[in-house]
Amino acid sequence: MLKPLLAVSLLALPVAVATAQPQAGAAQWTVAGGEQGCAVHTSTGQGMVVSILAGPGQESLLFLVQSNAWSSLKDGGTYDIAVEFDDAGPWQLKAVAKTEIDQDGPGLMFAVPPGQRQGSDFITEFVQAAGMKIDGQGQRLGSLSLGSGRSAMTALAQCIGRAFANQPVVDDQPKGIGGAPAITI
Repeated sequence: MLKPLLAVSLLALPVAVATAQPQAGAAQWTVAGGEQGCAVHTSTGQGMVVSILAGPGQESLLFLVQSNAWSSLKDGGTYDIAVEFDDAGPWQLKAVAKTEIDQDGPGLMFAVPPGQRQGSDFITEFVQAAGMKIDGQGQRLGSLSLGSGRSAMTALAQCIGRAFANQPVVDDQPKGIGGAPAITI
């Protein structure tokens, strides 16, 4: 199973928060982490949100895509979606709907196992891409600029490495949101 409850709980990790400084038109990523795992998160002006979650002991990265416009999703329902980075061709995935997450709206969650070839290829396309499109049921569900996807994935890897080592997520950094340490990526 996707362990969606663990993944959703990672969205609210209070230990550390960081913000990537975007280039003009590029996505701004936030990194949060603690003992239970780490997450990177970005949103668009059109209301679409993408989070990538990782935790100790999880074999897969969990991608959560949310939009308040997706009110017709049925909680726990399985949906066939296509995720495409730039114009590299779509990835056909199965996603699970979650409707009671947070203010970003209902979402679709899917697992990407980076230790398997397909998962590794998906992550490689993600970090190299400028944009991401999501289609479902024959229509475009949303798209967003990834901007600093490589930096976001690097920060996620560093954060989860610290969580595995049971070390603080950041040391001697300037203060960020709510007085928590901040990481610039």
